[in-house]
Amino acid sequence: TNSGSDQGQMSPMVEQLEERYGRRAEAWLVDGGFAGLAEIERVSQAGSTVYAPVMEPRDPTRDRHEPRPRDAPEVAAWRQRMGTEEAKTIYKERAATSECVNAQSRNRGLQQFPVRGVSKGTAIVLWYALAHNVMRTAALLGLGAGIT
Repeated sequence: TNSGSDQGQMSPMVEQLEERYGRRAEAWLVDGGFAGLAEIERVSQAGSTVYAPVMEPRDPTRDRHEPRPRDAPEVAAWRQRMGTEEAKTIYKERAATSECVNAQSRNRGLQQFPVRGVSKGTAIVLWYALAHNVMRTAALLGLGAGIT
């Protein structure tokens, strides 16, 4: 998409990956901007567990992990789950996985797209992904001294 936000993109991603791989993931570890309440409800109803941070409430006296009156049962369960130590530990894995790749891409110059349009943007991202995978493979095989 060429939207300026990830909001609302979790369900389409889940559906696309289920179609590609022929099965549903047990759990999703996603960015807070990616996981709207409707998305959490939909993906949870389909049988997957969502791990995403709960936004800070406007009212500082309210516990963000306490279900709200209008929450769907899946959203209420997500709020409560994210308040547990187990969920917090699982969510910390995100920094060591996807955020590391994002940081490396930014350090290699992918801070702004030099092209316009979804197809051209996709080509740029695929080149960065390919370069990242080649450099990680070389590093893991000990072929690239100093390659990061």
